[in-house]
Amino acid sequence: MWLREAGEERNLAEYRRSYAAYLRDFEARGVRSVGFGMIWLGRPQEDGSLPWRRFEELTGEVQQPLGPVIGRTAERAVRDRRSILAEHFTVAGDVTEERYQRFGAEHPEVILARQGAGLRRARPISSAAAYFMAASDGELAAGQIITAVCALTDADEDALQAEVLDLCADGFLTLYSEAQPPSSSTAAPQ
Repeated sequence: MWLREAGEERNLAEYRRSYAAYLRDFEARGVRSVGFGMIWLGRPQEDGSLPWRRFEELTGEVQQPLGPVIGRTAERAVRDRRSILAEHFTVAGDVTEERYQRFGAEHPEVILARQGAGLRRARPISSAAAYFMAASDGELAAGQIITAVCALTDADEDALQAEVLDLCADGFLTLYSEAQPPSSSTAAPQ
């Protein structure tokens, strides 16, 4: 694939030579498999801290091109996390929910949020986060919904805040103002 992307398949003899060189190098170093990855670099914050670190394995197909998707993910990840709680959200249009439970069980054992576009992540979420997402229609701020969900479910507020912030950074939640088409007759919630 690397050779193909480099355009070396145009010259069959050069392609075969390069391919053989790759195999010799891999054999000499004991390479058993090759994986693909991506490193996203950003400038440190003014205080010297790194704005965002993410290590994840994506085993399924992703939507191309990835550049804009990764760029939006990085932008969301470096937002002021405290100010996000004052924002109004809705669930991204490509996100679906999956629930798994045994027949007759009162509550699901596993709840997954799944993206249908971009990196197409699927991640388990807590029941509290599922309630949060169900209530995210742009009317109430994230902090208000978190307080209400925790009061109704006895969920830990700090844990739910952290989960909501991660769901926002990963693109499962969208700012309500960004999700709605501009309209002169519809005002954004205050």
